Amino acid sequence: MRLGVGIHFWLAAFLVGLTRGELLQNGGFESTAHWDCWSITCATSNDHHEGQHSIRVTGRSEYYQGPSQNIQVTSGKSYSASAWVKLLNDHGGQWIQMEVDFQFTDDSHDYQTVAEHGNAKSSDGWVHLVGGFTAPSRALKAVRVYFQSGPSASVNYEVDAASVTEDSGSGSTGSSDTNAAIDQLRKDNINIHVTTAAGINKDDVTIRVVQTKKSFPFGSAINSWEYNANAANGKYRDFIHKHFNWAVPENALKWPIIEQHRGQKNYKLGLDMIHGVRSHGLKMRCHNLVWSVDNTIQDWVKALSGQELRNVVKQHITETMTTYQGLCEHWDVNNENLHGQWYQTRLNDPGY
Repeated sequence: MRLGVGIHFWLAAFLVGLTRGELLQNGGFESTAHWDCWSITCATSNDHHEGQHSIRVTGRSEYYQGPSQNIQVTSGKSYSASAWVKLLNDHGGQWIQMEVDFQFTDDSHDYQTVAEHGNAKSSDGWVHLVGGFTAPSRALKAVRVYFQSGPSASVNYEVDAASVTEDSGSGSTGSSDTNAAIDQLRKDNINIHVTTAAGINKDDVTIRVVQTKKSFPFGSAINSWEYNANAANGKYRDFIHKHFNWAVPENALKWPIIEQHRGQKNYKLGLDMIHGVRSHGLKMRCHNLVWSVDNTIQDWVKALSGQELRNVVKQHITETMTTYQGLCEHWDVNNENLHGQWYQTRLNDPGY
């Protein structure tokens, strides 16, 4: 009998450990060959992260200007991208991005940030940009990879060891590659030996396997409004209590839900849900105290700056954790902190 959980994680494709050929030419920047530097100055530099040289970018007048190269991709397939970048001077709150410009046959464009680093400064030295993208499922006319840094165009930088490779589990063969990895890494055999009583034909015996307990954390995000509304005999609550041993408040503990308008706070929504879930033995991963992505921050918070902003954030964190003390096994403190940098930028403090 072959049992397993066929969850479709890209992690499984990653574990196969295969990538396909390099799409960039001269990604090591041992010269400036194959890289376009329109309206800017590009030159090789002896300062390098790998090899012997990098490319130095100066003379920019717009944040989006940087070395670029056209590549060939296939619609619907996924790719990994990376590069090392180093700022040469500072302007405060500078970000660095590796971009892809998809130009379609109707001459429209789709710009995607595939890897980035926020609040960079020259003292950081070489920083590693790592990410990926999936080519849109539309007819493509051209695809261009380029680097940009802003908000100031006066900041010069160097780039080295740039790479774009096709993921092995992408496109039409992706499902079969991923499923093969799942079969190999996430499944195993269970051998069941059955002895039948006299007079019973073994071919008449049916074996049914039921999982009664999970030996690992298994949970779900919980809609607190839906959960609280079904407090009597709701199917939503029953399903959660039956199938999970962990839960995450989907939105109820986020600052904009607790305090959309300054001073008007609502902790009851999250408290009611958490008490209900815990009364059925589930543990809680509480989510989240702050979220640094621009479009998730309340307008009244965006109006703050300096020490007042620091004080308000500290007060919110302290009050929220005190309110839910003893109810949360884990806390997500800063949500999506790899790309959300609003507080650091606002305070001009990369280490905040």
